[in-house]
Amino acid sequence: MTPYALLLRLSGLSQREAAAFHDVRPDTVKSWSGGRNRAPGGAMDELRELIARQELSAEADLAKLRKLTAEHGHPDILSLTFQNGDWPCESAAGMALARVIAKIRHPVEIE
Repeated sequence: MTPYALLLRLSGLSQREAAAFHDVRPDTVKSWSGGRNRAPGGAMDELRELIARQELSAEADLAKLRKLTAEHGHPDILSLTFQNGDWPCESAAGMALARVIAKIRHPVEIE
């Protein structure tokens, strides 16, 4: 697996979504992912920045959850939703939310 393909997987974007994100053709992303052509540094940097934004978003959401938990106790059920907002696509927003779910430590039912 190429470094680009690994970052792409970590970002949560599909190849088609990545093509729109980088403003290139889908076959270009396929070529980068498969190792036929090396992804340019700019594309790698864009994915790194997206992943960093997802991490920062997850940490901010976790901080809010910790504050609410400190004030009101641990919830039995936690209902999470996401808004696409300024994410490049729904998958990127979903991956940011998945990072929150992955970091929740207290056993709680998530819906």
